[in-house]
Amino acid sequence: MTDVNFVQVANSLSISDGGPARNCFELNLALNRHSNVTAALVSVQRWDEDNVVSEFVRDGGTLPVCAPSFLRLLGNRRGTGLRRLVKLIRSADGVIVHGLFMPWVIGVVTLSSLFRKPLLLMPHGALTPHELRKGKAKKHLFIALVRLLTSSRKFSIVTGSQEERDDVARQFPYWTTQWSGVGTDIHTTPVDDRPMRDPAAILTMSRLAPKKRIDLAIEACAVLRDRGVNVHLTIAGAGDRSIESELKTKVTALDLQKMVTFAGAVQGGPKRALYAESDIFLLPSEDENFGIAVAEAAVSGLRVVASSAVAAAKIIPTGATLIDQLQPAAIADGLMNALTSDPSRDGRHQVSSDAQAVFGWQPVAERWVTAFETIQNDH
Repeated sequence: MTDVNFVQVANSLSISDGGPARNCFELNLALNRHSNVTAALVSVQRWDEDNVVSEFVRDGGTLPVCAPSFLRLLGNRRGTGLRRLVKLIRSADGVIVHGLFMPWVIGVVTLSSLFRKPLLLMPHGALTPHELRKGKAKKHLFIALVRLLTSSRKFSIVTGSQEERDDVARQFPYWTTQWSGVGTDIHTTPVDDRPMRDPAAILTMSRLAPKKRIDLAIEACAVLRDRGVNVHLTIAGAGDRSIESELKTKVTALDLQKMVTFAGAVQGGPKRALYAESDIFLLPSEDENFGIAVAEAAVSGLRVVASSAVAAAKIIPTGATLIDQLQPAAIADGLMNALTSDPSRDGRHQVSSDAQAVFGWQPVAERWVTAFETIQNDH
């Protein structure tokens, strides 16, 4: 292939922006490691002090020559941010947009169309049936506008999983849809040769949001206690304070204070340590277009118990237990299945090595390049 110059546009690189911020930044690193690709990354929202770039640098990472940057599109009398965005898109071979249903997305799509640039858009789960049920009329109006702007352009939706790609293709057959997968660069200590801990260490790590169903994870621990099974649940992540308060109230009501720990938001070394010290990763989410923490956990050698709505759990080659019913007893059954699986070094090592083959960033970057070449050749 010939050399390709991408510009990636994201909403924010703040850790509080969740998976999209981490994904676009780590994809940017992976694209710049590709022998034929350069990629600039810009965000349209100012980053919090706690952001994925600073975290990467603190951990000893080296940024690409074209380091990620912030564009102030509004509120700047000189319009320098907007002028820089125009310049970046005009000089790029292709544009990658991360996100949907935000005003700036229409601006970037319009500029890409104006300059006749191939456009790849990753919705980060915004086009799943679950998400489209919220604000349905406004979202479909937004989609119609994007369709109008891209009708004669080289354009494709790129999803994090094949399942999400299939959902989008069924709902929007007029768009080219491809999947890239999502990678993880998490660095772990070697998988140690140890038996399951006593009590078995169960970990959840996500935003504390209603759809994550951490409440059911807590209730499943009560079921296991009543069955005489000794476990300890660590809940890592932050979110709405009212949700965290409700979860802590549930822990107290079920008398689980000795079995449940709230770790708060964790990043970098503390996050890697939690993965290394845990036995099972649990995510009983109602809807998850990917689930990056599931990939990180599997790469770290943890067996995964997740709902069948978590896309990443469905593509883990080894060590995944899927739950079809979001009920405490069903989740407890899934955890029991993981608890009785091979806890030896071979078992943990196999989970880790198989996951690395699926969730490595090199094949993900290759699929993005292929997605770009596909729309180039199809139009």
